Amino acid sequence: MNRYFQKTLFPSLFPAAHPQKQHEDIRVLVADTNTHYARSVMAVFKTVFRRVTLAENGPEILSKCANESFDLIVLDNRLPGMLGIEVARRLEQYYPEMRRILTSEDDTDPVIDSALEYGMIHRFLKKPFSVYALLSEAEFLLGIGPEPLQFDDEDLEEDTEEHLMDAFFEQQCFAFATARK
Repeated sequence: MNRYFQKTLFPSLFPAAHPQKQHEDIRVLVADTNTHYARSVMAVFKTVFRRVTLAENGPEILSKCANESFDLIVLDNRLPGMLGIEVARRLEQYYPEMRRILTSEDDTDPVIDSALEYGMIHRFLKKPFSVYALLSEAEFLLGIGPEPLQFDDEDLEEDTEEHLMDAFFEQQCFAFATARK
């Protein structure tokens, strides 16, 4: 990926290109069953948000949220002690302003669709996915980035570069038009 695409697709990673954006007050909580993966997410998120906390299980998430406010939580559905979807339900009940992203290897669970529909979670990402795709989703949910690019499997099977360029151009036009309002 060339530097131009990096700067425009992931503006928070390149503050010189977007000096007006300050994310130091945003608090993020990350919880995943895979400790290595959670630490990778934390490393990338800390370059953008600075205030990133790690939790290892459902009860720990609820405890940390009771003691500190978070703007965003990224949680795995298969957490020890409590399913991520149950944690998200409780967080939605007690902290409705918190943005919630659920991740899982299983995207066939109908409970996930219901959770999205009823606002218990704001986004669902199927594993494996890029940490930068997760960052893009987080920035959008927090209102500090453009809507992430979405692709169908058919798009990726065809001429991927052409589709990427078209989607990128549409995203940039939308971001420019929104910024001018």
